[in-house]
Amino acid sequence: MEQPQSIKPESYDNLIEKFNERPVLFLPEKSVISYEEVEKVRQESGANTLYACDFNIEGIEEFEEGGYFQREHIINIDHHSESPNYRKQISSTNLAIEFIRNNPGFLTNTKTITHHTDCDSVLSTLLMSSILPPEERFGVAAIAADHTGEPNEIADLLQGLKDGPEGEMGEKNTPERNHDKYLFCLEQLQNLLAGKDLDVRAQKLYQKRLQERQLLQGIITEGKVKYAGSNGEVAYMETGEEKFDATLLTGLLPNAKIIFTARQGENGKTIINVRLGLAMKESVDLRDIMNGVQEPFGGRWNAGANKRKGGSDSSPQKIAEKIANYLNRKN
Repeated sequence: MEQPQSIKPESYDNLIEKFNERPVLFLPEKSVISYEEVEKVRQESGANTLYACDFNIEGIEEFEEGGYFQREHIINIDHHSESPNYRKQISSTNLAIEFIRNNPGFLTNTKTITHHTDCDSVLSTLLMSSILPPEERFGVAAIAADHTGEPNEIADLLQGLKDGPEGEMGEKNTPERNHDKYLFCLEQLQNLLAGKDLDVRAQKLYQKRLQERQLLQGIITEGKVKYAGSNGEVAYMETGEEKFDATLLTGLLPNAKIIFTARQGENGKTIINVRLGLAMKESVDLRDIMNGVQEPFGGRWNAGANKRKGGSDSSPQKIAEKIANYLNRKN
């Protein structure tokens, strides 16, 4: 594929070789990971220090340092923390870059572990394994993937590939499955950075990601996104059975404070995916808002959903109006 001007094909032909020398470790993805689980992997790996990247370890907030968490031999590089210091546009990749710059000997007798394979997880683990250099463009890519949804070649590629070459998670969420997905992402990232053609499967998934953003832009242009509030501060879109990455909408709807997609669940209730918009001031916690409007919700400070809570008895319009009224009362 044509090499984007923002990416210079320096010496990125050896990423797979570096990975084989310093392989990333994997856990199965799940909502709660205990310190004991991570420590067991560290001991079995023989590492003196284990960097746990882009997932929250239960109770780790008690061990907060400047830009990371450390409990004994486990260092958690993660932006999902409950700590109020992480309620801002920051991703694990940015934290990894900062950590590396402040700790020149960070690679001594260490290993890195994660439990999923999206853009931020892949980049932060590659950085903490010294497979990639701590360049700012990787931090920019992670912010695009996690927060703004803006076009970014690295972010769009890795987000497109996060579920593997078939574009789906598969039946088993295992460390072995995560390893295979991760290696596919790494192979294609190596191609992108070195200015080479992507695998046919990767090219298809990459284009699908770009087309999804285009499709959403078309939906907005056609007036199919609805608004609530005196200034349209709440934007929402009913999607039917289609599932969209709500992060893409944040970049396409920069004036919205709250954005959500909505569909009807199998139980007949409204299933929503919600994000704080770019117009919302930092330090606001989405969990406080959803609790304030008495809507079921699970997630982190700036994003989440209600599917695991069973959905909502309210219509998408009613949910949007409740949120808009709550925001107006708070202002």
